[in-house]
Formats: sequence, C-alpha cells, structure tokens
Amino acid sequence: MDINEAGIEASRRRRGWLRIPRRGEAQGRRGRVAIARRAAVTVLAACAVAAAGCSSSSGGSTAGGSSGKPPMTFVISVRALDNAYSAAWVTGAKAMAKHLGYPASSVKVLQSGANDQAQVTQLQSFLASASGKVAIAVDPNTNAITQSIVQAVQKDPNAYVTVFWNKPPNLWPWNGYSHWAAFINFNGVTAGEKTAQVLFQKMHGKGGIIALQGILNNVPAQQRFQGLQTALKSAPGVKLLQQQTANWDETQAFNVTKSLLAKYGTQVKGVWAANDEMAVGAVQALHGAGMKNVPVVSASDAIPPVLQSIKSGGGIDATTNPDGYWDGSTGLAIAYYAAIGKLDVNSLSHAKRAFYAKSALVTSSNVSQFMATPSASQYASDWTPGGLYNRFDGGIQP
Repeated sequence: MDINEAGIEASRRRRGWLRIPRRGEAQGRRGRVAIARRAAVTVLAACAVAAAGCSSSSGGSTAGGSSGKPPMTFVISVRALDNAYSAAWVTGAKAMAKHLGYPASSVKVLQSGANDQAQVTQLQSFLASASGKVAIAVDPNTNAITQSIVQAVQKDPNAYVTVFWNKPPNLWPWNGYSHWAAFINFNGVTAGEKTAQVLFQKMHGKGGIIALQGILNNVPAQQRFQGLQTALKSAPGVKLLQQQTANWDETQAFNVTKSLLAKYGTQVKGVWAANDEMAVGAVQALHGAGMKNVPVVSASDAIPPVLQSIKSGGGIDATTNPDGYWDGSTGLAIAYYAAIGKLDVNSLSHAKRAFYAKSALVTSSNVSQFMATPSASQYASDWTPGGLYNRFDGGIQP
C-alpha cells in the first residue's frame, strides 16, 4: 500500500476531512474544502480569544486531581489539530493529566490557525480569566512571538510554561523569566543532515533535488535547512535546483512541488522536505506527475501516514521522530511540577532550562517500532519529578 492509499485513509480517519489535495475532477472540491477550513480556523481563533478555547470548557475553570492534588488547568497551545504532530501533543497531554489523577476537562487546547497575533491573544485572554494553578506547553508559531508569550505567563503568579521549538537567539529562560520553566528543542541541523544523507543514498549520490522549507522565521526550519546545506557540501554529485517555503503545510507543498516539477521536469531526482506534512504533499505531486520513483525524505515529525509510507515503500524514505506525545505530555509535566512547587526551576542549571531532547532517525530498518500506538505506561516514568529529563540530550548553548 503506498501513500495514496495508506496516508489518505489514515488522514481521513484522523482528521475528519482530507487535507491532501486531489486532482482532476476533485479540483473544485479542494477549493470548497479550503474555504471551509479557513472558516473553521477563523471560528476556532475567535472562540479561543473570547473564551480561551472552543475545544473544552470555559477558560477560567480548574480541576482538582484525586488524592488531594491541587486544582490545575493544563493548557496546550499549537497551530491546529489537523496537524498530526500537534494532535499527538494533545493525546499525550490528556494521558499525562489522567495519569496524575486529573480529568480530561482539565486540559484546554488553544489553536492559533498559524496566526501569530491570535496565538498571543488566546493565551493572554485565557490567563486573564483563569483561576488556580496553570501549566502550559506551547509551540510558538514563529520565534517573533515567544517573548510576548513568556511575558504574559510571567505576569501570572500561578502559571508556568514550557516552550518548544521557537525563540529568538538572545531570549533565555534565566534572563528574568522565573515562570518560564524550560525551552526544549530538537537538533534540527542533525535532523536535516541525516535525512538528506538518506535521500542522497537513494539517489546514488547524483542528480538534482528540490527543497521545501518550513516557515522561514522559525528556528526549526532554519536549522533543518542548514543541515541540508551541510549534507550538500559532502555530496558533490547532488545539486540543489531550488528551495521554496511551503510553510509546513501539505496543500502548499503539493502546489509548490507541482510548480517546481513543471519547471525542472526530470532533472528532479529527489525531494527534501523540512517536515512530514510537506513530504506528503510532495509525494502527491510526484505521483500526479508520473514520477513515483523519485525519493522523498522529511526532516521531522514521524506522523502516521509517513511512517506507513516508509514501511510500505510508498514514496517517503526517512524522517526523524521528535515524539509529539512526549512533547505535549512531558512539557506540561515540567510546568506542572514547577506550578505546584515540586520543581524549583530557578535552582536548575542553564542546561536544564534550555536543552535538546533526544529524537531518532526513522527509516525502513526501524520504522515498525515507531508505529505502535503510544501508551501511558511507556511514558509514566517521564511524568515524575525525577524523570522529567530522561530524554535530555545536552544543553543549548547561548
């Protein structure tokens, strides 16, 4: 089964609509779906600003856990849940909350729709109406808004936040942010380089490639493309024909790839994408152009359709696994223990306040181990005060 079958069907079941663009007679339907999605994102953002999130009960509520645990609200802030990586954050967060004895209603989800101002405003509005302790895990849309996010949390004596992926180079938790529990990233340079090396091996070390970048003002996108450039220096037979952003999005990646294929044709011997969603879009464009044998790799995310494609030989050959289930759950756990006083973040070393977490290169040789459904028992040790740094992979140097 290739990505056309496995990926699309998995996407349908998971999301409730099909994000991968269709061809031919479905062009009109794709336009209607896109309009509906934009409308849905607008409604979600408006709801979140007004009530701090439509995906759960009202923003100011708190929930107490069993065994006398303090009232607590867990907040996940991501772009959108039609992104499988972001959805895994929420699944992990709910499992962690349940494991700690809190109900599912204690987890609030804010979706920004990839809008910087909406993401900041949602969180500010939530905190303005929240009561009790608040633990937050956030994936900022771009590094430009990270400071506004941590400043908003800093003003609330009951709130603590863990930030993933994005921040400006000179912004650090220890510079006056006692409620910014941690900044966690994954080494994007390594991810971009290792997956590019897999691509070049599939190409037998020669030919032209196109590269699909993420949001350009985004640290992971910058790091992963840097990794690709590093790999290119060691592959003189491979030429980067053109790079273009597709903003982490499948549909944009489909359109960009289709355009670049029209420009370069059979010169394209491989496609490097900065994340899985874009890799799926690229595969669809290649298959539509009759170029099913052109290999594709993704620098990150290990979402189900990509894992299935790697396993079945459906067009994608590699990705890396940052484990969204762990990110959403353990990121919240760090903020949770800080909020209830069991983790004194200000006594931690700088390395524990800003660090890389471990990820793995996923290829056909090991993909099966990443396809199993996560279970709370696998992660329970990471959700204890002594296990929060089990995946610590080195401090991020200022």
